[in-house]
Amino acid sequence: MGWRDWLSVDRKKSAPSPEEVLSSNEPLEAGPPSLALMFLAVVEGHMKGLSNVAERTGRALTEEQWAALFRQLCLFYDAVWRQRFPQRIVQTGRVAPEDIPAYVEQFRQASMHALGKADYLPMPYRDWTINATSEALQADFDLYNRESIQSQDRDDFQKILSITQLPESYLLPRLYLRTCQIVGLFERRDPMLFYAWWDSVAIYGNGVVDILDRIVPLPE
Repeated sequence: MGWRDWLSVDRKKSAPSPEEVLSSNEPLEAGPPSLALMFLAVVEGHMKGLSNVAERTGRALTEEQWAALFRQLCLFYDAVWRQRFPQRIVQTGRVAPEDIPAYVEQFRQASMHALGKADYLPMPYRDWTINATSEALQADFDLYNRESIQSQDRDDFQKILSITQLPESYLLPRLYLRTCQIVGLFERRDPMLFYAWWDSVAIYGNGVVDILDRIVPLPE
């Protein structure tokens, strides 16, 4: 499944706001449609965190920059769930082992549809072709789903690794790479800005692990 699949969604009226699914620390038993609302709530929560750090650091971003950040978060969290969700399904034991690959794909498809129906979001958040070429979207998708880093990003990525002290195979440094490029942090060369934005990326990115650990996926 590639980035184009994120665009082939039904753009009908929005589903109910997903924020309520994050309001409790209790275990959440849910099937793919409800889990998709949780996925969208995580992305929106992270966007609010980035909005806060932008305000604190005096970075006034354009609507196009915000749409680009939203796209990065969708692709990042899709990759995180794709990597970790199967293990959680095995741990909870509610889905038959032979059904796990299809279940994960069903959840990912449901997440795309939840995004497409979220008409309270600006259209560029939902239709990524408005502000990005197919080549740029493919490069974004590959960043989170392939191990190698493209040559044009290699120098910037080495700077990111020196800040985060994480292995280059980890997904968080890749999200931070795109965040810095979109926000324009490399041009500023301000260590305080780098670390302020990294804190926001890392706090929310690591927080999704806690959310995954309380999910009990149910078969449809």
